[in-house]
Amino acid sequence: MNKKSPWESLELTHLWDKPFPLVRERLRTHTGGEVTYVYVPGQREWVCALPITSEGQAILIREYRHIWGEYFLELSGGIAEPNASFWRKRGSRPRS
Repeated sequence: MNKKSPWESLELTHLWDKPFPLVRERLRTHTGGEVTYVYVPGQREWVCALPITSEGQAILIREYRHIWGEYFLELSGGIAEPNASFWRKRGSRPRS
């Protein structure tokens, strides 16, 4: 579903293309204020994995996030390889 944004794009700058595209966009909000976003444009396939040990414990990654100045527990994940097989994109099959 494509809805028209209530915000007006004032300036769009492509910062780089590799290893992934990154853009900076200056916008005017519906209230007249201005904001700047830096983001990865478009939709990309991402994959996350929740590994479970043979003892039934979940394995998470402890990741420092500078913007919040804190560590967080997160799922392991990243951008899916463009030509990866079904299970490589989604981790491995559950074991019975």
